Amino acid sequence: MHQISQTGKTTLEGKTFELELSPHHQGQTYKECEEDCPQGWQVPTYWLLQSLRNNSQTRDQFGLLNAREYVQNPDNISKQNGYVARFSANSDWADLVCNRDPTVRSPFLRVRYVREISEESTLSSIPFHPSEREPS
Repeated sequence: MHQISQTGKTTLEGKTFELELSPHHQGQTYKECEEDCPQGWQVPTYWLLQSLRNNSQTRDQFGLLNAREYVQNPDNISKQNGYVARFSANSDWADLVCNRDPTVRSPFLRVRYVREISEESTLSSIPFHPSEREPS
């Protein structure tokens, strides 16, 4: 099981998310990334990564200027057919691509894990290290 590394928090549309600052699992399949995801965490959505990329502060904090990462497939029909999705972006474009073959390995694709958290306080993007978390 993957050990969550350094994370950051951000609030979008009234929801607070904690996600890893750096992607990992380079060259793995989507299924392998999903199977190694710790309980309570998940592969991010395209909406989340694109929203973070649209803000210069979070784009830099989460390293989304030049990114190629797996995301949850937003299309139910494609998902039912086993297709996987990826978020790709560089300095002048971003896109969502679905692949028909979930066994594809790419040396360029990686993943980071995210979870939605609920807290009383309003948070902006504040990075912190797992050792600084309060015990559960």
